[in-house]
Amino acid sequence: MTEHATLGHQTRPRVRVTLRCVALAALISATGAGCGGTQDVPIGRAAADSVPSGSMASDPDVRTAIALPVQGRHLILTEMRGMLTSVQGYVAAAARGDTSGMRAAAQASGMAAARDLDPAMQQRLPAEFLRLGMSTHAAWDSLAMDVGRGAPGGQALGRLGTIMSNCVACHAQFRINLER
Repeated sequence: MTEHATLGHQTRPRVRVTLRCVALAALISATGAGCGGTQDVPIGRAAADSVPSGSMASDPDVRTAIALPVQGRHLILTEMRGMLTSVQGYVAAAARGDTSGMRAAAQASGMAAARDLDPAMQQRLPAEFLRLGMSTHAAWDSLAMDVGRGAPGGQALGRLGTIMSNCVACHAQFRINLER
């Protein structure tokens, strides 16, 4: 719904933001890879040995497991939590009408946030995981630029929804495990 806010002699459209949908998307994203569950179980023989013999039990989590050493896993999960923090900061700033806060939150998860990924780590990650991650960082930078140029609130919120679609797709497809 669009309302008009009168600020002195100017009338500006103001978008009423429904935070329930954004909060739900953030919650769904947070419950994916890296936030508990089977991704904390190391890959390897020990995990298979924990199933009683003769049992046909299998892991219901069919996401692609990415096995990383502890530091690599920590780096990736920290980056993901940073993006979730950006979503929270962006939504909170949008609710206040604080465009500089929105821009700062978006910039925090831009391409600069991916600078710590060394080439050896990149080689360990599936191409689709890298594509989703890099396109998400680029989308954050693009959103920050659009907000800085005065993009309408509804358009900017829609862009955040697109970014969250990348997050949801990645968490639905991948899980991060400790390498054995």
